Amino acid sequence: MTTMPDHDSTASDEFARKFSKYLDENPSERERLHESLKVFSQNASRINSGLESAISTFAKASTQWVEQWQAATHGLLPAFAKIAELLDGALPSNMPRNPSPAFEALEEVLETDGIPIIHVPRAEIVREILDAACFDDRLKIIEARQVDIAEDCALALADKTFESLTGQAPLAKRAVDAFQGGHYESAQALSIAVCDTYLKNYLFTKTGYKKMAQEVRLKEDDEAPAAFVFNFLYALAPIASFLTEWHPGDEPLTKLSRHVSIHFASTDHFSQVHATISLMLVTSMTVAIDWSERFLR
Repeated sequence: MTTMPDHDSTASDEFARKFSKYLDENPSERERLHESLKVFSQNASRINSGLESAISTFAKASTQWVEQWQAATHGLLPAFAKIAELLDGALPSNMPRNPSPAFEALEEVLETDGIPIIHVPRAEIVREILDAACFDDRLKIIEARQVDIAEDCALALADKTFESLTGQAPLAKRAVDAFQGGHYESAQALSIAVCDTYLKNYLFTKTGYKKMAQEVRLKEDDEAPAAFVFNFLYALAPIASFLTEWHPGDEPLTKLSRHVSIHFASTDHFSQVHATISLMLVTSMTVAIDWSERFLR
């Protein structure tokens, strides 16, 4: 089989032959070309040497910087660990960790949706609620997990004296008992009555409901101690939604409402899911008020 000559290779060979002949016939040109190539080679060598030196210097500097940084921060590691431990200890025991929820997520669930998740329910359910895409999805989670939520509320209220709440904490426990006995409307009515008493007798004794709703709104830059913010102030955030006013002719409220429950009671609002949320609210507030009093002693 005959191989056809490569056109580019043939042309290259022909150029090399003619150029070599030209240099042979013109020695001065050949000498100038030789000197140019020599200078180029020397310059390339110097450039390469400079690059190697620069790379070596950078590598040494980087190593020194890393060593200095490690030495500087090594002594701070215990302090960082202590700070992380303190922040973790500031969170309520039911709050998910790794990662802890972002402020925006807490604000949406607690303040906008009016769903209490401080102190109760368990972290697993709190995570589900926080990860849900919207309010309707969160209601479905609460409805599906209502038995577990009631158990968590009962556990949070069990075997505790609640020294300053001796007139209300037992009623909160009975609201849980009523729910677990299938008396959802009774549980909701009793829970809301206790929450209303907390607001007027313990938290805002001389404040109207509209001002209460403003004062419980979350503040990302709150300067109070982190433990107080998470365990007490965040427990009050659902009150902003809970105190929404409603009158006949307004759009129906899908969120738990004190105003509707007390002044416009109906089977629409006294529902199983609202009863569950009312248990979460009365339990969260009971534990939070008791916690705050012990914190401030």
